[in-house]
Amino acid sequence: MAFALVLGIVVLSLIAIAAALGRSRAVRFRFEEHEDHVVLEIDREVQSDDAVRITMSALREAVRLKLLSDYKRILVDVRRASVEDESAFWLLVGGLGPLFLSDGMRIALLCRPRTPIGKRFRESALAPCFASQAEALTFLRSAEIAPRVTLDRDWVESLLLARRPSAPRLRKAA
Repeated sequence: MAFALVLGIVVLSLIAIAAALGRSRAVRFRFEEHEDHVVLEIDREVQSDDAVRITMSALREAVRLKLLSDYKRILVDVRRASVEDESAFWLLVGGLGPLFLSDGMRIALLCRPRTPIGKRFRESALAPCFASQAEALTFLRSAEIAPRVTLDRDWVESLLLARRPSAPRLRKAA
């Protein structure tokens, strides 16, 4: 009887350790404030599961708070991020949604052009993509007008609710 109890505790401990190790690989994000802009770094793999959905919901709320700040420029750095599949990419877009819907925040995406996430961001044309931080900051500080893509607000809000988010309903702004 005591042996079974000890064995049960050991098994539960091993399961808890395995779960903790699995969680340590989950996507994460952080904001870094600079004099005239904010850098949002996203790293690790974005998967299309419930844990990432919760993380992306937290990201969405953190982005909404940043939009209330005095900053008007944001550099989203996804060079160390990857996406599991297309639905994971749209989960990430759902987390960043308030940025793409904002008229007051100037956005630049920093991504490697040949990576799957870089290709997806370039194809989606949600924001200007740059390969180097210097190029992105030059754009953010310039008066250059970025091409606008108008997103359906309801669709963006629903991205984190859908089981398998799908491609957007986009309209090129005039």
